[in-house]
Amino acid sequence: MVTNMLCRDSIEKALDEDAPGLLKILLDRGIGVEEIKLYGAEEDNEMIADSTESNFEDLENVIANIFPKRGKCHLLSAARYERGEKSIYCLSCLISLIEQSRYLRFRDCPVEWGWCRDLQSFIFIFRSHNRIVLERPEYGYATYFFEVVQSRPIEWQIRRLVVAMKLSGCGRTALIENRPLLVGTDLTEGEAHVLEGYGWLRNTGLGTMVNYRDRVVHDRWTEKSVSDWRSKIGKLLMVGYAEGQSITTLGPKKILDMLEATGDAEFEVKLEDPY
Repeated sequence: MVTNMLCRDSIEKALDEDAPGLLKILLDRGIGVEEIKLYGAEEDNEMIADSTESNFEDLENVIANIFPKRGKCHLLSAARYERGEKSIYCLSCLISLIEQSRYLRFRDCPVEWGWCRDLQSFIFIFRSHNRIVLERPEYGYATYFFEVVQSRPIEWQIRRLVVAMKLSGCGRTALIENRPLLVGTDLTEGEAHVLEGYGWLRNTGLGTMVNYRDRVVHDRWTEKSVSDWRSKIGKLLMVGYAEGQSITTLGPKKILDMLEATGDAEFEVKLEDPY
């Protein structure tokens, strides 16, 4: 009971500081605080063990070093908005994702979602549909869809995604452009070695590394009705369901090291390596 109360307080505080007014809107629509997780919080024991957390520091350092070469980038601040500043929220996509989550839970499908302070966004995990969805409920942003690779720990994939995208002004742009990173031009051999440890393939972009698939842009001027967004989200989730599970035998070195350290290095793979 005490843990639940602390978690509730943490979520309320995070949303109050990061997205003023949004929690009240959700509560008014019948969405309870108990439905929302807080990703990246110290209280979240379901993320990767602390012994592996430092492994992501090298990834963050490399990405921070590479992408300023393409443009000006600044780290997102956890306290992005000053108290009292109001944002215009685009709730259609968020509510649609929450409704999808509730429906799938009713059907006993594994779904979870919550707020990520580093990205100022909601993260939805649809395991049965093989998708991680990133949703920032404001106009001018988008709903991003990423493929889940079943042979890799889901928590590890989320942590990698957060680290790769938390550079404001370049993370999401680089994701969409997915420009190939060339050794010797964009990054050094040492930096390439670090990225390869997290699943990057040479001469590919950031979007390929994090398995980016598609997006729904929150553009109020081009959408005829909110039903368009709902329809797009539903279709993109069904695409993930129809494509089936993606499994690769080429696990990133960071994962293999982690599995070896925990005694879970061996796992069965029946599908061929997609690469």
